[in-house]
Amino acid sequence: WSTRRLDVRSVFLDIVWSAGKCHRQIGFPEGLQYPTLLKKRMRVRLCVPLFLTFRQNVPLCRRSIAIAKVCENSQEWREAKPFSEIPGPKELPLIKGVLWYFDFDGFGRERLTQMHRKNYKTYGEIWRLPKVPFLKDSMVVLHNPQAHATVYQNEGRYPNRNFFRSVKVYRDRNPQKYINAGVVAENGKEWHSIRSKVQPFFLKKSLLGHHISSLDEVSLDFVNMISTLLDQNQETTDFIKDLYKWALESIATVALDTRLGCLDANTSSDSEAFLMISAVNQLFHSMSEVEIGIPLYKIYNTKEWKEFCAASDTLARIGMKYINKKMETLDRSEPGNYSTILEGLLSVEGLDQSVALVTVLDMLGAGIDTTSHAMGFLLYHLGNNQEVQDRMFHEISKELPHPSSPITKANLENLKYVKAAIRESMRISPVVDTGSRIVECDLIIHGYQIPKGTVCLLHQSVTSNSTEYFDDPDKFLPERWLKTMDNKAKPNAYTTLPFGHGPRMCIGRRIADMEMWLLTIRLLQRFRVEYHHEPIQRIQRIVGLPDRPLRLQFHQRY
Repeated sequence: WSTRRLDVRSVFLDIVWSAGKCHRQIGFPEGLQYPTLLKKRMRVRLCVPLFLTFRQNVPLCRRSIAIAKVCENSQEWREAKPFSEIPGPKELPLIKGVLWYFDFDGFGRERLTQMHRKNYKTYGEIWRLPKVPFLKDSMVVLHNPQAHATVYQNEGRYPNRNFFRSVKVYRDRNPQKYINAGVVAENGKEWHSIRSKVQPFFLKKSLLGHHISSLDEVSLDFVNMISTLLDQNQETTDFIKDLYKWALESIATVALDTRLGCLDANTSSDSEAFLMISAVNQLFHSMSEVEIGIPLYKIYNTKEWKEFCAASDTLARIGMKYINKKMETLDRSEPGNYSTILEGLLSVEGLDQSVALVTVLDMLGAGIDTTSHAMGFLLYHLGNNQEVQDRMFHEISKELPHPSSPITKANLENLKYVKAAIRESMRISPVVDTGSRIVECDLIIHGYQIPKGTVCLLHQSVTSNSTEYFDDPDKFLPERWLKTMDNKAKPNAYTTLPFGHGPRMCIGRRIADMEMWLLTIRLLQRFRVEYHHEPIQRIQRIVGLPDRPLRLQFHQRY
């Protein structure tokens, strides 16, 4: 199928073709040219084909990838191949796929991307994970952006996922600390109730703009600290560890308007701020052991589960100490005047105070490893691509001629190439490369029946590094994300979604973006970055990270 705009005739024919015993409330996507009458939300008895679910004109695959929703007794469902015929690793009698989950095809938990690439070559764009005798979940992996779009756009009002189950179990077992699992780990109506109340303070650009100056101050302090980290070769030992300090200091500034002293030379290595960083590192490491594979921790307290709980306890203890200290100084006499996200959340009518505190605690935990690893991969790619770095420096210098000039919201909007470089880094080296959705309705994908309740794992590292979707995917080319005369169309957005998609996209996306933009600007104003060691690969511990120390060289520009 080629890209096409839908007119009255095609919409009418599709409705007639799709009429059946199931029904769905349709909200027509923005960007497609539907007749005014049909743009109204209405309840109709139909099954929606894939091309009605796209929010933009995206070229469809050469074959029919999916039908968005079908009825069990419809002709389309009967003609589709059953779920059991989806290819995948073999299951043994009785134990089924238990052995497979111990080593993941010999790649282990840290090399899941390589495992996905191997299985993509073996089975294709859809394959089924082996079942385990005592688990009910049926799981499929999808490696096609159109299939990803279908799943996301049929996720319903309350998107459910099976990630962070360990967080929910831990918090459910500690009701004295948590009245629910929080926006990260909850599902269903409970998740929607929390998310709808806290989201405005995270995703509205107008509410985040006043954090630019405070985050810029953290970035400047960090850049000033870099000179003290260099050896005689102007090189760092492992810059990722230093980026952890920057990330925690940044997120604490936004959440609490508090400087924790992570960038202070006099701060002891056994300070609570550094203990918090260590706890988050351990949390993600142990979470990868309990979250990926067979959840034995639900049966008995495994070693990895004990480590996960200990790290969670440390994070909660130190994080809540900082939060409670800030609450003692909050001025609530001026409603609507919020300098921190904590203040904003505490002002939300109907939001329990403990939920607000847990949301901020999740910010402090989730904002360390993710942002620092993404920044580390960006600097690694810039160190290997000097021409890209030069173009970024030129764009920054043109927009901000004086390195001491304050950065404004308008400056950030104009730095198109800088943003494109960050996105290109996330394409090649994503920190999070797999989305998860428990489908809310029967789907047909790649000609197979995907029953309601199936867990779909939407893996992106294969598509984001594939020649099918990108020219020269191994090259670091930020310009591929810019609309130019030579590049009339940007890549399909569903090939790489570093922050997820839809109602359940990463709630901290705008904060993470702003942190990375500001540090990139200030760092390139001061230094030229180089890398002269073995190539770095990405390993997986829930979030992606470099497989070796990030030994960068920094050469002063002035």
